[in-house]
Amino acid sequence: MKRNLLLLLILAIPVIADAQFRLDAELRPRAEMRDGYKTLSEPGKVPAWFISQRTRLAFGWSGDKTELRITPQDVRVWGDETSFTSTGVTGDPASLDLYEAWLKYSPLKNLSFKIGRQEWDIYDTRLISIRNWNQTGITYDGLLAEWTSKFGALTAGLSWNNDKENSFGNIYTKDKIKTLDFLYWKMSPVKILVINLLYVAAGFQKENAEAIYLRHTVGGGLDLNLKNTIVRVTPYYQFGQNKSGVAVSAWFLSARIEQKFSQLKIMAGVDLLSGQDASKTTGKDHLFDILYGNRHSVFGFNDYFSNVPLSTGNRGLGDAYLKLEKAFKQSAVQIWYHFFTTNQTVINDQIPINKFLGHEVDLVYKQKLTPALSFEAGYGFMLPTATMEILNGLSAGGSDFSHFGYLMIIFKPQLFSTK
Repeated sequence: MKRNLLLLLILAIPVIADAQFRLDAELRPRAEMRDGYKTLSEPGKVPAWFISQRTRLAFGWSGDKTELRITPQDVRVWGDETSFTSTGVTGDPASLDLYEAWLKYSPLKNLSFKIGRQEWDIYDTRLISIRNWNQTGITYDGLLAEWTSKFGALTAGLSWNNDKENSFGNIYTKDKIKTLDFLYWKMSPVKILVINLLYVAAGFQKENAEAIYLRHTVGGGLDLNLKNTIVRVTPYYQFGQNKSGVAVSAWFLSARIEQKFSQLKIMAGVDLLSGQDASKTTGKDHLFDILYGNRHSVFGFNDYFSNVPLSTGNRGLGDAYLKLEKAFKQSAVQIWYHFFTTNQTVINDQIPINKFLGHEVDLVYKQKLTPALSFEAGYGFMLPTATMEILNGLSAGGSDFSHFGYLMIIFKPQLFSTK
């Protein structure tokens, strides 16, 4: 037995010598206080206090023209185990998941293909992202092709989803995206300007039928990078059909400017998402769908607008914001202010009411303790209007002070590397 093991190690030496193996870990426990998170608080409601934890172990291997990465993860709330007795808690295997598992092949220096479960964070992450605030994150089962040239970089993604291995047919869960495909072209004709073009096709399957309704999104953005100023303008237009087969005509516009002053950064911007006009019946869906795009990092930490159709009554969203960030040697402080409105007028008891939804303020403190270990604390509160209270199913003036806070530790060490 020992002789066979020694022989195996000897045979493996040239493989190890020509390739690189790496082992990384991530441990991210987060304590949260929720008293008006995602939905407004009411008098008499008791705040929720809990601790969740992300645990990941990432195996990476790279050799001649190929690269492999496998990342299993466990996400749990402390104490959520379903296997227990009166004398002890024995575990919960349902918490285990596979975050990443992909193979990358690069036949040419400027061309690569990646297949398997992988991260897709495309351009401004407004439509396709990993949404890292969520402890589980979001990854995509698909094929990714990347090609670079003197004319720019082209990225294409393809996916096709099923609930199980079928013998016949392709029926899929109605509210899950059956296929998510995109083309992204990035070019820089001059040093200070970056042009981004994006096309996304998101397909939902008709309930209990083979038909697929495709929602198409076209657009992109212009990034102007000056010495200490960054300007970004991002328009998108959607057409095709929504998940119910209704014709779509919707738009999104984002504009922002970022100014740097030594260790201080100021960013101001506005996001506008089209919505339904309650006074008109057009037979079309005018609510812009942000698909699998970022929510938490752009629409406020209290996540009131993580589900725009639900939180705005399909009226769309407007968000004017100001962000201040001050960096120190090993730490940083961020302050966000949001001014939220609906895009279209809200109707209550057949009477139009104010579009203004409320103010949100978010505070974040980040501290780097070691190269692998950092600490983060955040707090946010919402000052809603009567319109937002009504959209939350409350009477005008019926909400209580709504706020949210967290403490988080992020530990991401490299455990081993052959090179």
